[in-house]
Amino acid sequence: MTKYCFLSHEIKDNMPEYGGEGIVLKHTANKAVSRGDSCNIISTELSSHLGTHIDCPRHFFDKAGAFTEYPAEFWVFNRPFLLNLDINEDEIIGKDVFSAVPDDTDIILIKTGFQKFRGQKKYGFNNPGISAEAAIWLRENKPKVKVVGIDFISISPYQDRQAGRQAHKAFLDPNGKNKPILILEDMNLAEANNKLSDVWVFPLRVSSWDSSPCTVIGRVKD
Repeated sequence: MTKYCFLSHEIKDNMPEYGGEGIVLKHTANKAVSRGDSCNIISTELSSHLGTHIDCPRHFFDKAGAFTEYPAEFWVFNRPFLLNLDINEDEIIGKDVFSAVPDDTDIILIKTGFQKFRGQKKYGFNNPGISAEAAIWLRENKPKVKVVGIDFISISPYQDRQAGRQAHKAFLDPNGKNKPILILEDMNLAEANNKLSDVWVFPLRVSSWDSSPCTVIGRVKD
């Protein structure tokens, strides 16, 4: 039996933000049936880093290509690897945990269970992170990996933002070893397990954005 599941969170009010407890979206009803208009049309102010979103090289490198330049097939992943980690708040993930990743992996999903704190202050202020050393090791040793996804708000630990910037740059630098690895943050991995066979990522294709909120769907096979 095949099961499909969302690996991303809904975009809605009071979503957590990095270094914050929640954000209220600004909605404007451009048209409303209740006002006598023929249809409903709503505008919403939306950050490129809100909710489940993917960071691309332009996030830190002005001259890097936009994520809209990636072909459609880039966003289809047939060799996902779920990495289950038992880590604490404020903890930094080092390179050693990635030695178990198979060489043909195209997307790594790191499931820590930290998403259970989503909605609490610690989710935005005491998140785990990933080291720059780990990013460099992955690019050098697992060149088929295109994306690393996490179930916490950012690979940048809020308690050490400078280390977080270095980690982002190590993953995204277009001039680094092999191709950049994109970063998929604030995922919903509650239903993900080791039978995950395929992953699809659907970013909003806004050409001026450095990153994008996205819907992510996984297929789980028995």
